[in-house]
Amino acid sequence: MNKNKLNENKTNNNKSNKNYDELEKELIEEKDKNKKLNEKIIKLEKELDNERKMVKQLKDKINNSSNIIEFQKLLELKNKEIEELKLIKNPLYNMKPGENIYSINFTSIDQKIGHYSIACKNTDTFVRLEEKLYEDYPEYKDKETYFIKNGDKIKRFKSLDENNIKNNDVLMLYTYDI
Repeated sequence: MNKNKLNENKTNNNKSNKNYDELEKELIEEKDKNKKLNEKIIKLEKELDNERKMVKQLKDKINNSSNIIEFQKLLELKNKEIEELKLIKNPLYNMKPGENIYSINFTSIDQKIGHYSIACKNTDTFVRLEEKLYEDYPEYKDKETYFIKNGDKIKRFKSLDENNIKNNDVLMLYTYDI
């Protein structure tokens, strides 16, 4: 009986060893699978992180594009406002074909006006220049005045071209004695 028991124990032991070996082999295989899966998870996490970065970059580009478009619209609006203000403040910026900018110089016979220059267009009427002159020399507003260029009297309601006034011409202001 001892021998039988011993054989039975040996058989059981062999079975146990075999079972143990199989389990150990399965455990190693499972550990390998687990290691490969963990490596795959790490790789997928890196890919996901890269994808997130790309999405963020694309969102930033879209936001920047929107900002650029808004900035361009604002810039166009501001440029238009600047041009309008230039025309309001100084009509010399609004030049048409055939128009030139002149500098017309004034002096007065009584020497109260030295060399006074006004920028204007060749198509401006002389009366406009006269108004500008009177803004800086208001004492002449209440006087009867006339202007001479090279011995010719200037006609107030004609343009500089029509009065044959050229760039840098000097006009003399005279007053009537009343």
